[in-house]
Amino acid sequence: MEKSALKFICIFGFALISLSAKGQQFMKDADGRPLLERRYTDVQGSPYLNDQWRTGTVKLANGQTHKDVDLKYDQVAEELIFKNSEGKAFTFREPVKEFSLQSPGGSEIGGMIFRNGFKSTDAGTSNTFYQVLSDGETPLLKRSVKKVMENKPYGSATTIKTFHDVTTYYLAKNGQPVKVRKDKKAILAALGDYTANLEEFIRTNKLNFKSDNDLIMLVTFYNSLK
Repeated sequence: MEKSALKFICIFGFALISLSAKGQQFMKDADGRPLLERRYTDVQGSPYLNDQWRTGTVKLANGQTHKDVDLKYDQVAEELIFKNSEGKAFTFREPVKEFSLQSPGGSEIGGMIFRNGFKSTDAGTSNTFYQVLSDGETPLLKRSVKKVMENKPYGSATTIKTFHDVTTYYLAKNGQPVKVRKDKKAILAALGDYTANLEEFIRTNKLNFKSDNDLIMLVTFYNSLK
């Protein structure tokens, strides 16, 4: 085989390897600590936001950003986990400030963004992660955690443990999350201004606040008025 042809094959092979690796970035073991096995084996359900690994981006407190990383979010420990090149689970050595998860199809559209750094509340600290449903001057935040609940059925000597979802919503004004209920009166009271504009927007779009989308639409509109 001629040298020019061999050179072309080598270059082409390296290009294919590069393209295949580009879609996935593995964190180094030095960037984290091996995940210790948690004692969830006797609890029914899953402690994770998603059972499957989801591709995402991580922003650390030291300014580093890692893209295309396999991630899981433990909603009991409220801790982000990554997978290394050997498929082992690690926790991050540096504090995580923000992370995003792509949709199951691998798209940023329909993905989820989580952020901390907000002021402390009676239920959380500045390290508490909130899902950012609508960003802006007054972000709409959602906090979803899982608690281990114990129940002993009537007549049974066995205690059953299950993961119980606890979801709360917040509006963050000047970085201070304020807990709100998913209803019109509570949301308007928490926002505090532009009431007439918001009332008209609610009527026009027939919002009933039963879904997160209704909340997102209203708060996004509110931030556009600023």
